[in-house]
Amino acid sequence: MIKHTITLKLKSVRFEPLTLEDIKFFTKETGWTFEEEDWKKYFGISNVYPVKIMLTDSDRIEGVIVYEEKYDINGLFILWMESASHNRSYKGSGKREFDYISENLLAYVCKKSKHLNYNFVALQSKGNPVLDNFYLKLGFKRFPFNRYMGIEDASLKKLISIYYN
Repeated sequence: MIKHTITLKLKSVRFEPLTLEDIKFFTKETGWTFEEEDWKKYFGISNVYPVKIMLTDSDRIEGVIVYEEKYDINGLFILWMESASHNRSYKGSGKREFDYISENLLAYVCKKSKHLNYNFVALQSKGNPVLDNFYLKLGFKRFPFNRYMGIEDASLKKLISIYYN
């Protein structure tokens, strides 16, 4: 569930594979940081999964995530995650439309991890204190040298139970 920031109503979401047709509209002009050419590299790889989140009653993409099944860590590794521009707020850019996009995307990957009999999801720390604190609050822990963060077992299950509908 995601929350509309004005009405405060919770909205149901669905997750679907991201398609090559979807990414044709991913440009800086349409507000995406990661553009079409950046996304193309993730298609056609057997253990890499680009996914979009949408409201159950809409085809508008609210956010995207791509993760990889990593056999060497016995878990899933998040390669990229991004909310649509209308769900981000920066200084002077106004208020986002929906909250909890990232939390839902992360919970989705955690649920996939459990479904695949893994108990671990990792991501690379970007060295951004705001992002790192966000991940820490969700239950991720730092790895040695602070380059990677991971979530496992109890924290993984908690994230799923809070955000995955």
